[in-house]
Amino acid sequence: MNFKVFPRQAAKTMNAKMSIKSRLFARVILYSITLISIPAIPALARDLNWDNLNLSPQQENQINRLENSWEKTHQEVNAQIEKDMAELKILLPTGDTQRIRQLQTRITTNKMYLMNESMDTFLKKRDMLTPVQRSQLQKMMPGRSSSSQNN
Repeated sequence: MNFKVFPRQAAKTMNAKMSIKSRLFARVILYSITLISIPAIPALARDLNWDNLNLSPQQENQINRLENSWEKTHQEVNAQIEKDMAELKILLPTGDTQRIRQLQTRITTNKMYLMNESMDTFLKKRDMLTPVQRSQLQKMMPGRSSSSQNN
């Protein structure tokens, strides 16, 4: 694995002064932190108030079903991530390398799965909107500057 979190010189210095297990531990922690901090569009959009879009009763029902399904998936997968991370923390100092890699792979896979599911849920919700509602949604998206909202 090649990590570009630190400048190259700092990484060389870190590697020269640390044992192999310490370097592995540091890389796993840095990699985990990097994955946790990856911004995703759905994370930006999760606080949107869909009720401001004047949804029809049918749209409200469909969106509620999608949100309930997402919440169930998120809770189940996130519970596995937390369980795996707890085990990983215990194993990192002296545990089996193969098991550590297996856990890290599963954690990464599950985080990516949640990101993809979150995006899919958002897109399904967006796809059921009318053109006027989509325009309103665009204006409601976080991170839009006032100048871009006026365009």
